[in-house]
Amino acid sequence: MWWLIRSVRRSRWTPDGTAPVSREFTQTASADLIPRPIDNGGLSVYQIPDSAEEKLTATLHVVLTRKPETVHFLRIRRDHFQNLPLEIEHEFSPDQHPYLKERHRNIYGITAELSVQIAGNILSQGADVLTITAGEIRTRGVKLLEDREFAAHIAFPNAYRR
Repeated sequence: MWWLIRSVRRSRWTPDGTAPVSREFTQTASADLIPRPIDNGGLSVYQIPDSAEEKLTATLHVVLTRKPETVHFLRIRRDHFQNLPLEIEHEFSPDQHPYLKERHRNIYGITAELSVQIAGNILSQGADVLTITAGEIRTRGVKLLEDREFAAHIAFPNAYRR
């Protein structure tokens, strides 16, 4: 099981290959781990049980919330958070689709200092970024728009029409 952090900047997690990764690079990457006010002070993530669900979860997040655009998600293993003073809560927005509600979590207690530590742990083991292109999202969005279970939740249906 791992977490997907949505909408990260790929360039923050792909060092130029020099080892070790510089402190400056780690600090820049850590910006993607800072909780946003909209998420009640927690880092918004999706809990993913296996690889079969990750692409669907990531695609649904985009299709159900915004126009099709290429999005990068950071995969984080649970052990990146071990022995840290964090709380993981199952939280979601009332308007979120049930599929995403089931998987959404907020991670509380991430300070600026902890975000740098976590980013360093991730980068030292090789960051893993999932990229879903605008074309993939549009293709999958068209199919989801035809499915009654998802159609009413799609934020920009015209962007997904054939």
